[in-house]
Amino acid sequence: MNRLAEWLKREPTGFWNILNVIIFYTLVAWVYSVAATFLAAIIGLYINDFDSPYYASAVWMLKFIIPLAIFEEFLFRFFPLAAANEIFRRNIYAVSIVAIVASARFGYLHGGWICVPIQGVGGLIFCLIFLKCGGYNRRYLKGLVSSSTAHILYNYSVVLISLFLGIKEMGI
Repeated sequence: MNRLAEWLKREPTGFWNILNVIIFYTLVAWVYSVAATFLAAIIGLYINDFDSPYYASAVWMLKFIIPLAIFEEFLFRFFPLAAANEIFRRNIYAVSIVAIVASARFGYLHGGWICVPIQGVGGLIFCLIFLKCGGYNRRYLKGLVSSSTAHILYNYSVVLISLFLGIKEMGI
């Protein structure tokens, strides 16, 4: 855990270095999500089985991805991680537990317990981006902009691919 804390302290500087972190970890989240969804389909769990009470048209989602992603980043990354970082004085154990709990809540609210292993891990990756890109060093706005950018890129890719595949309605 100390190695994680040391790694998080070395935040990227400069636009291109930050963008590289955002793109790399967004791709990691995307590849993981595709692999986990594919594995779920192999064992007989399909998107229609997810327990999301909220559905929206994919076209509607394209219009609201940015404000929804920023709202989720405030709710699931900024508030819990900044509070944990301040209250526990950058204690990596406490911040990690808060990141895991916030990510599990993020996954659960995206469709119930079945979504925690998929969206929850994606949320954990967004937590990592938030912390790595400034959040751990108390540069919360920089972390928020970084994790929001990653979340927006991720959501746009999911919705655009869904539209390409002919999926007209999605759980949110």
